[in-house]
Amino acid sequence: MNRSLLLLVALLAASGCKTAAPIHPLAAEHNTYGAAYLEQGDLDKAQQRFELALEYNDDYPDPHNNLCLVFIKRGQLDRAKQECVRAIRLNNDFSLAYNNLGYIYLQEKSLGKAHDAFRSALRINPGYIEARYNLCLALTGLKRREEARVCYDKVIEVNPNVADPYNNLCAMDIDDQGYTDAIQYCNKAVELAPDFAGAYFNLGRAYQGAGKHCEAQEAYKQCIAIQQNNAECLNNLASAHRHCALVSPDLKEMKEEAANDNSAASNYKLGLAEKEKGLIPEAERRFKKCLKLDGRFGLCHCQLAEIKHKDALEDEARSYCRKCVTYTSPEQSSDERDLCEKILKN
Repeated sequence: MNRSLLLLVALLAASGCKTAAPIHPLAAEHNTYGAAYLEQGDLDKAQQRFELALEYNDDYPDPHNNLCLVFIKRGQLDRAKQECVRAIRLNNDFSLAYNNLGYIYLQEKSLGKAHDAFRSALRINPGYIEARYNLCLALTGLKRREEARVCYDKVIEVNPNVADPYNNLCAMDIDDQGYTDAIQYCNKAVELAPDFAGAYFNLGRAYQGAGKHCEAQEAYKQCIAIQQNNAECLNNLASAHRHCALVSPDLKEMKEEAANDNSAASNYKLGLAEKEKGLIPEAERRFKKCLKLDGRFGLCHCQLAEIKHKDALEDEARSYCRKCVTYTSPEQSSDERDLCEKILKN
């Protein structure tokens, strides 16, 4: 879940760049006002100001670059690209415009072009940390993994308090099955950004890869607390929950007891525990094993009847219900037995 952030696209009123002619004072003023509107999120007023600036100086690179940002935020990438290219043609040393152009190429999945644009930005300004981070994203997408790792390390060295590079290194280590390092990176990411759902998702994946399913379950819960409809976290939570339940100490003890005793009663007890933990397929298999050992064990018929009823398999449910009622007494009454009596009356 790598993310390229719009906050990494610079919002400056003036670049201090070279132009062919002096900047008209009103062009500079309109550009400054436009940058303020852009930072406030008022795209309409920002666009109007930048266009007014260009009416005074069409060869002024900054308003072209800032219009590029307006169109990026509007999702109009073709228009944004045109403005960034104009800015670069007017000033070939405009690192901000190269970064913004690279950002557009990232969105278009033109990773080679993105890479070259970010390299150009860094050639002009090696300390441009946003362009370096975006270069890391391009290298990751190009599968140049070792170069990407070195790139992320440089970003972290300059700014160790941003979560994204740690999350991206976590994702790379998961792909390489380096789960111990992945867990460390993702824990750092969520420490720095507690509302970063993607980092919790990767943390869950790292824990699952390491066989730590209960920890994975908690990571996915945190992800869902931030983004309730996160489909990836919801799907993985179900798997983590199942595996976490399977390794719980009480269930492990019951499994050992059932293996040693191998009686209908011990398998029934274990099936109830698995059912309570939401392990329905495992519980169903356990109740069926119970009946293989003792076909007259009525409570196992009752449990299977309820499972089939919930699955809307009514013919199978009624079959188990008849045996449930036959092989249990009123003294063994249970919710499942009561349900069977209702099913058989209908």
